[in-house]
Amino acid sequence: MIIATVVEVLSGERYDQYCIKHIFSVLEMNRSRFCIMDFSVEEAHTNFAAIYRYLYPEPNKPGYYIANCGLDDRATYEANLANPIHYEDYVIGTNGGLFSPQGGMRTSLSDLINLMLVHINRGSITGSDGTVHTILTPESIDEMHTVQWSGYSDGEYKMYGLYQEITDRLTPDSSKLVGHTSGAYGLCGALFVSMERKYGIVVVSSGTDSTYTNGYCSAVWDVFQYLYSSYIS
Repeated sequence: MIIATVVEVLSGERYDQYCIKHIFSVLEMNRSRFCIMDFSVEEAHTNFAAIYRYLYPEPNKPGYYIANCGLDDRATYEANLANPIHYEDYVIGTNGGLFSPQGGMRTSLSDLINLMLVHINRGSITGSDGTVHTILTPESIDEMHTVQWSGYSDGEYKMYGLYQEITDRLTPDSSKLVGHTSGAYGLCGALFVSMERKYGIVVVSSGTDSTYTNGYCSAVWDVFQYLYSSYIS
């Protein structure tokens, strides 16, 4: 949230709009937005996926899934259509956290793949028209992927670059991967790249229980292992 505010101060632009102009549009991440009202009515009605949270009503007994945040998104969208949120009085640079930069971006698998390619290509991506777009220098990508902090965790967050998890625990050969995991309201996901072998894997689950394997969400772990063994190793 602090970084989002710094972005506003340096750019003079609202954080969510800065991301659309300088990141999402350049990378053709056309289904990625922080503000829910930046989606069209059609997108809201057809593309908002329901997220399912697994509940354990009683200890040591089977639980069940309930539809969670996705349905709320549609309700939130409809409510904002009736009573729009106005940001005209918002003073840029005072509260970048207003737009949930810490995890409030709605996105799609195809958009995440474009983000993954930027890492693999060290800051650049080739657009659908064949034009090469650069949003970060190779040196910046290298710095993001360099260990800045290390801790005691047995799974996630053992080593960190600049908001990039660095791990050797996701592949049987303990190769170095860089990326990030996600999890909220039942959603669980991961995006990791191998800079050495130039591949990446994106996994997203719209509903999972709270079990973990080797420090990672079990659903993400299982799919990641399958994809790696089937297509990479």
